Amino acid sequence: MDKHLILLDTDIGCDIDDWYCLSYLLAREDVEILGITTNTGNAIKRAELADAICCLVGKPVKVCAGAERPIIGETLQKNLVASEAEVLAEDMNPENIIQESAVDFMCRIIKQNPGRVELVSIGALTNSARLFIAHPETAGMLKSMTVMGGRFADKPWCRTEKWGEIEWNIRMDPVAAAIVFDSCVREMIIIGVEQSCRMWQPAEAVVSAMKGHVTLEPAARAVSGWKGGTWFHDALAAMALLEPELFEWQRGRADCEIFAHTPGKVSFSSDKGVNHRLLTDADPAVFFGRYSETLGIGLLYTIPCPW
Repeated sequence: MDKHLILLDTDIGCDIDDWYCLSYLLAREDVEILGITTNTGNAIKRAELADAICCLVGKPVKVCAGAERPIIGETLQKNLVASEAEVLAEDMNPENIIQESAVDFMCRIIKQNPGRVELVSIGALTNSARLFIAHPETAGMLKSMTVMGGRFADKPWCRTEKWGEIEWNIRMDPVAAAIVFDSCVREMIIIGVEQSCRMWQPAEAVVSAMKGHVTLEPAARAVSGWKGGTWFHDALAAMALLEPELFEWQRGRADCEIFAHTPGKVSFSSDKGVNHRLLTDADPAVFFGRYSETLGIGLLYTIPCPW
């Protein structure tokens, strides 16, 4: 069986959904994670957390700390959430982190596996943009790139007062987003917050379902005191890549404004001949059913997010 060769770029350590995503990828027998890069503030500690999670299941992965600041300006995300940083603190080992620039690390992995690497970005797009600037040929050498980022449509369940006009991952580095969307990646898979925000569970349901799971129980401990539940944005992005038949899609082109009044505002123009693919419908019941089946937990969809 040919495996999906994944290069994961993440800001793990803030919203818990990066942890859910990494656990999902580690549980898939058809996935090999070639490397992990981290981004935004305290990227080294984020790398240590990603490494600790991989080691929990005996699947050590090469992890490299990446860009802490956006291409222009200062980071909006300076540190990890305390509950996530503390829950695996004893398992973190800085000696496991690759001492190499993230750009060189990503470039090397892609060039060693031309046409086979699937880059999955679930945080700021800074590392990917810097890669495409320094080594523009690598964009065309990817098999695909998956982006969790952007708000492409207004939906009743995705209100502006809750989610804002600019989605968080894009907001952290809109210049990087514009560079990535304008790159020559042969297949760009895009998941907007208007779909991912539907993947929500009450905190108590998460704690109950994940009890005893090797990678998810520590995550559940981290969110046990959170009010309002937790989202699975990034896990949806990974599932959308690996099981696209579960969802509905639209082909076209994504763009990100950087010179307008609202830098980071994205748009999508429908065009069947373009290589961008936007997720247009994701059923939470289907998502949680497949997620639970893959991880061996009982986290079923019961109620929609009340916000």
